[in-house]
Amino acid sequence: MCALIFNGIQGNPGLRNVHGILGSGIMTLFLIHAALGFQLGLSY
Repeated sequence: MCALIFNGIQGNPGLRNVHGILGSGIMTLFLIHAALGFQLGLSY
C-alpha cells in the first residue's frame, strides 16, 4: 500500500507539496497536543 502511494506522489510535484503541507500540519498538531497534555499532567 505504501509503495503505491509513494509511486503516485513521486511523479507529481503538486501531490508532493500537498503531502508535505498536510504532514507538517498534522505533526504540528501532534506536538501542540503533546505539549498541552504534558502541561495538564504536571498540573495534578
